[in-house]
Amino acid sequence: MLEHGATTLWEHWEFSDNTYSHNHPMFGSVSEWFYKALAGIQPAPDAVGFNKILIKPQPVGNLRWVRASHDTVRGKVASAWQNVEGKFKLRVTIPANAYALVYVPAEDADQVTEGGQPAATAPGVKFVRLEGNAALFAVGSGEYEFVAR
Repeated sequence: MLEHGATTLWEHWEFSDNTYSHNHPMFGSVSEWFYKALAGIQPAPDAVGFNKILIKPQPVGNLRWVRASHDTVRGKVASAWQNVEGKFKLRVTIPANAYALVYVPAEDADQVTEGGQPAATAPGVKFVRLEGNAALFAVGSGEYEFVAR
């Protein structure tokens, strides 16, 4: 698909000149997985118009980076991460009139910084708890850069 200039998923795997549609939702669930799982952008279960956001990236295999955004009624939500040289860097954008719970892959909150300082004491960031293999932080609207060792 990419070799033929595709910018959307096609309704079949092979290119064909006599196919009328090269934009089909048949593989749409794959696209959803990119946003919800890899980038981790999700509305909270009780959210109304993305007023409560979950950023819960799920790095897999040897994938080194992901970048995604979603335009909501409140503004753009963005999540971009890279996993390089033993550090996980996560950049997050939360729109006005919204807040987020951000899951940062780490075994301990002390391993996480935001804006170059310990995340648990960074302005606008509140450590919530450890959950599974992630430190969970609450943030308001704005831009944040978390780094975990």
